[in-house]
Amino acid sequence: MEKKTNRQIQAEQTKKKIQAAALDLLEKKTLEELTIQEICRTAGVSVGAFYHHLGNKEGIIIEAYKECDRYFENVVIPAFKDREPVRGIIDYLLEQIEYAERYGVEKMQSVYKAQINNGNEFFLSEDRGLPMGLAILVRRAKEIGAFRESLCAEQITRELLIISRGILYCWCTSTGTLDMHASIETMISSYLNGIAGQDISLKLKRSSGRTD
Repeated sequence: MEKKTNRQIQAEQTKKKIQAAALDLLEKKTLEELTIQEICRTAGVSVGAFYHHLGNKEGIIIEAYKECDRYFENVVIPAFKDREPVRGIIDYLLEQIEYAERYGVEKMQSVYKAQINNGNEFFLSEDRGLPMGLAILVRRAKEIGAFRESLCAEQITRELLIISRGILYCWCTSTGTLDMHASIETMISSYLNGIAGQDISLKLKRSSGRTD
């Protein structure tokens, strides 16, 4: 891997400062109320630096999702490469909610609120890191005959994401009181059983090697 220059390292640090300041401010204000000047004052950077790194205020939300996708591409997806795919789907979606828990309910509320109010195609793109990793597991499960032939992998992936995103949204609206782990286990297991092309009950059981 090519070593980063000091300029590249400094640019990454500046972008992280801007993003952190913006997300902290979004806990108190909506994206519409928040000004770029306010973000820059909080981050201690110039307005020009903001436009260079994020382009506009919508870039704050896009960067939040990109950060999540990078984590899944670099850490989670490689770890699931040889995982049994049916149970792997549940564990993968548990990784999604655990990432949200580490991120914090206040920041997730801000991201969801801004996304709902300002919507963009990036959020729903199936080419992002997190959805792509799930799609890989679904295709592998289809290859071993776990799901009905009449259902395509794309449809299954899309519906699984609708369930997991719905759980995340309910967690945000409950200010973090919803038990997302139990919800993922119950709802995703029920969904997978409903589309099963064979008996997958044993595959759905939690691996003894996984700890929460």
